[in-house]
Amino acid sequence: MLAADGHVDKTGGRFYLDLKESDAYHVKQLAIDLESDAEPAPTKYKSVRLTIMSRQIADDLRALGLNHDKSYTLKYPEIPEDMHRHFLRGLMDGDGSIAERSNNARYHVLEFAGTKDIIEKVRFIISDTLGVRAPKIFKRKNSPLHTVKWGSKAEILAILDWFYEDATVYLKRKHDMYLSIPREYPPIEK
Repeated sequence: MLAADGHVDKTGGRFYLDLKESDAYHVKQLAIDLESDAEPAPTKYKSVRLTIMSRQIADDLRALGLNHDKSYTLKYPEIPEDMHRHFLRGLMDGDGSIAERSNNARYHVLEFAGTKDIIEKVRFIISDTLGVRAPKIFKRKNSPLHTVKWGSKAEILAILDWFYEDATVYLKRKHDMYLSIPREYPPIEK
C-alpha cells in the first residue's frame, strides 16, 4: 500500500500515507502496527493522511525506491518470492481497481496502474505464478503511468484468490468487491 499511496518526504525523516476517508480505519491500523501515536488528519481532498515521523523508516523506504517522485521512478522491489502476493495486494489496494464493467455484475475488470517497471513485473509475476495470460500493457496519455488489466472472470478470481488467501491486511471495500464476484467458473489450476 505504501508503494501506491505512500510518500516519503524529500529531505526529512517522515513519510505519509493518504487514503480515502472511507479507508481511515486502515490508516489508523498502520499507526497502531507501527506503535505510533500519530492520528490520521483529514485533507482538503476528501482523504485522510497519516504522518509518521521516523528517520529510520523514511530512510528504509527511500532505499526501496519510495521517494518523493515515485510516480515516475518506482521500480519493483527485490523481495522474497513468498511476499509477492502481499506486495501486489497492497499495490492493488492503492493503484488498482476491481470493477464491474457497464454496471453488469457478469463482467468485471482487474486493473493496475504504475510505472512501466512496476506494471511489467506485475504482469510477469501474476502470469508466471498463476498461469494466466499476460495482457498487453498500455501507456496512459499525458501521464507517466502504464496500465495492465485482466477481463476474464476466471483469471480475475484466480488472481484475487491468490492475493486474499489467508490475508489479514487489505482494504475492506476492495475485498468486498472480490467477494461479490459470482463464482460461475471452475478455478484455474496453478
